[in-house]
Amino acid sequence: MMEMGGFGAIILKEDNLPKGIITDRDFAIKIAVNKYPLDTPVHKVASYPLQTINPNQSILVAADLMSAKKIRKLVVVDEGKVVGIITTTDIVNQLAKMRKD
Repeated sequence: MMEMGGFGAIILKEDNLPKGIITDRDFAIKIAVNKYPLDTPVHKVASYPLQTINPNQSILVAADLMSAKKIRKLVVVDEGKVVGIITTTDIVNQLAKMRKD
């Protein structure tokens, strides 16, 4: 599903609320290294709890949270609804753009 859609991560929901995330890195590390079969349930390799940020918070807050939690993807949630994902690449690109301006 991730490969077909070109996604680097998929959000896992429980009771229609975002609870966890499975990333391309989860596949590389948790599945490949541990030699889990490909029919392993997603919830066994996903990362919990889901780390989120409000869309009104700054890029600096996002960067600080990502650094503190040692994560590369941060889910943006507005009133309980996932509205996006900010990645370390997004932050680096924004910093590069700010330097040019």
